[in-house]
Amino acid sequence: MINKIKNWPISKIALIVLLLLSLNGYSQSTYLQHFGTKDGLPSNNCFYTLQDSKGYIWVATDAGVSRFDGKVFENYSVDDGLPDNQILQIKEDRTGKIWFLALNGQLSYFFNGKFFNETNNKLLKLLRFNAVIVSFLRIAKAKSGLVPTKMFW
Repeated sequence: MINKIKNWPISKIALIVLLLLSLNGYSQSTYLQHFGTKDGLPSNNCFYTLQDSKGYIWVATDAGVSRFDGKVFENYSVDDGLPDNQILQIKEDRTGKIWFLALNGQLSYFFNGKFFNETNNKLLKLLRFNAVIVSFLRIAKAKSGLVPTKMFW
């Protein structure tokens, strides 16, 4: 038996040693921090999250939207300019506007510290839908007419 082991190449011996060592090895565990109402969110029901180009994390809930800077949640609701407290989706466009799709089908956006909705934006007023909208995308003007573009967000 010893003679057989002496004839093994070093690579086979090294492989066996590495395999035996890996059986008893230690690995890093993934840490996921959970946030809820105790941490400042308006609700524990989260529908959508987005990290914007400035690094803020936006959380859409059934009780409004939160903006997280890594330390503190800042909460927004209909009192701040959202069309509904139940926000389903959040997107950021090329200009830095943060768009919100509410359960009532209305769009609004946050730009330069202010919310824009159908009461203070003429174009958003024209988009009043009488249906449940589940997603949205940008429509671009092209030579062939209006065409949906790849999600510009």
